[in-house]
Amino acid sequence: MKRVILTMVLAFFLSVNYSFAQSSAQPIPPQAEFKTILDYKSELGLTDSQVKSLQELSNRTRQYVLDKRKSMITLRSELRDLAAKKADLKSIRNKLEQISAVQVDLLYIEFETARKLENILTPSQLQKWNNIRKEFVEKLRATQETLNKADSTTPTKK
Repeated sequence: MKRVILTMVLAFFLSVNYSFAQSSAQPIPPQAEFKTILDYKSELGLTDSQVKSLQELSNRTRQYVLDKRKSMITLRSELRDLAAKKADLKSIRNKLEQISAVQVDLLYIEFETARKLENILTPSQLQKWNNIRKEFVEKLRATQETLNKADSTTPTKK
């Protein structure tokens, strides 16, 4: 059950936060089709009440993550400036701790969102959602592997 919840957390977080993916280290494959839980309303048999709750949860989570990502961009820029200016190590450590705190906040919202999701969906709906997200993650990985193979076979310019 813990594995199911963890997978669900990751999948929900990915679907809610796709628009912020440009800041990740790995590019998102262009062929990937991102959908939120609301796109599976009929497959999951969501009630109007559940849809409303999920929309509210998604909107709150999206705004929170957007704010934290903006903060992260600012903090990383400030860290680069400190490093370029050869600032004292205490200042650099302080900035790193601020970045770490934002990262913790972002990870925590994933768990918090999953718990809220558990309270909105029925056990059957949770299982269906987990299966949908698992298939999505597998397709995403396969697409990424294909792109990585294509990149590794492309000759480099000299």
